[in-house]
Amino acid sequence: MKKNSQEIREEIADEVFHNIPPDKERKKMSSRELAKLLSECQKGSPAYILFEHELNIRLVNMQIKPVYYGLGVTIIGIIVLFFSQ
Repeated sequence: MKKNSQEIREEIADEVFHNIPPDKERKKMSSRELAKLLSECQKGSPAYILFEHELNIRLVNMQIKPVYYGLGVTIIGIIVLFFSQ
């Protein structure tokens, strides 16, 4: 997806004024690197909010996988019980 000029300006402003790395660079960072950057930011600053949000998204993605596996096992169990009667 191609970015328009407004999005490019916002990324440049974030990088220059708030010391926020671009999206692509943040996606490549490990959770540990993001946490380190978060700890260096002042609470409530735009960079702090962005890094915290990014870490929360990663945490949710890690936590949702076991839920899907559990759901799959439950559905299989229900199907097996239905046909065994």
